[in-house]
Amino acid sequence: MALIIDPQNPRASFYIRKVKQLLDKEIEVLFISAQQNKEALRYAVALSNYCSVIRLLQNTPEDERYIKAEDNVKEMVVILGKDEDKNYCI
Repeated sequence: MALIIDPQNPRASFYIRKVKQLLDKEIEVLFISAQQNKEALRYAVALSNYCSVIRLLQNTPEDERYIKAEDNVKEMVVILGKDEDKNYCI
């Protein structure tokens, strides 16, 4: 909102950069956790991790991390033998 009013506002730009950095770090941690859970055969937990990534990026479905998480959700659903037509990330 502040950048809409004043696009050159350095404080608003700073806070937006910080939030994006924190979001990127959180997504990275979730992908690492999901991979570890997948390797440990904890597929339901890995599914939950990938769903968390999707929820964090729900406003940017074109993001490659969102797409990667969606693909992994589909893989976990198949491995778990769940209904592939159902949305498990709600």
